[in-house]
Amino acid sequence: MLNERNKSLCWRVLAKYGCEHQLNMVIEECSELQKAVCKIHRDDGHITEEHDENLREELVDVLVVCQQMFLALKMDEEDINKRAGAKLERALQ
Repeated sequence: MLNERNKSLCWRVLAKYGCEHQLNMVIEECSELQKAVCKIHRDDGHITEEHDENLREELVDVLVVCQQMFLALKMDEEDINKRAGAKLERALQ
């Protein structure tokens, strides 16, 4: 997902703040993403330019904290893709 430079930065953030703190950030960032989606629903699903920008920012924030957790849990791309594939196949059934 993230390039090697950004993965390296994720490691630095984990080292600076610790896994427990960043786990709390997962909660916060997911909450902010949920709020961004709710704002779109409030406008009957119409995605304004402001909604679009906010949604993009919050999606990236969630991606970054998830990447930190993948690293902290020592999940490699093969493991992530195996789990993702199983979930996607289930969704299509």
